[in-house]
Amino acid sequence: MRDKFFYIDYDFEDNERHEKFEIFFQKLKEVKEEYYNAETEISYNDIDWTIYLDENARKWFTKIELTPNSEQRKIYNALWNLTKPEIRHKHPIFNTADNWDFNSVIEVIFQGDYELIKLEKLKDKGTLFFDPGGFPFGGTEALVQLIESFGNKVTYDHWHEGPHIRPEIGWDFEIAKKLVEEGKGVEISKSNRALQIIEKKWWEFWK
Repeated sequence: MRDKFFYIDYDFEDNERHEKFEIFFQKLKEVKEEYYNAETEISYNDIDWTIYLDENARKWFTKIELTPNSEQRKIYNALWNLTKPEIRHKHPIFNTADNWDFNSVIEVIFQGDYELIKLEKLKDKGTLFFDPGGFPFGGTEALVQLIESFGNKVTYDHWHEGPHIRPEIGWDFEIAKKLVEEGKGVEISKSNRALQIIEKKWWEFWK
């Protein structure tokens, strides 16, 4: 299996939760196969996927630090707008500890160019096998979110040839608030490879 397919290894502690995860995975696999093999497109959105989540998985998908209309969200958006576009996606201050939205996970899995193959488990170790149809295939982020929502811990990502690469979480509300109040954005230091905050006033972006 490991010589033929891509895979994600993970540890798990709760057998009951893992059984629920297996049922969910099997349903995703079946519907994803139907979705791509159907002569007329079927809608995976017609299924209530939330019924496959246990209570802890539901809570996991609602872990949102920047809730809509909150002060933190407003400051985040303001700092985003004050910062150059090429920096927004690189600087860790824009990375929060939020988990993915559940509907986004489902959508990305179905839009990903890969086939879900199977789950295997041995004692407290599990492996999810998948088969990309081409490259790029959509990445493994959604699959990792799915695996870890059931309390599992991803230990190896074949696509990344090692541990799953995770973004550095650098969101700091107090720093962001101070910059926004002063009308300043974020800039990457040219004298240091590390990404640092350099204060820049909003009008300097147009010079």
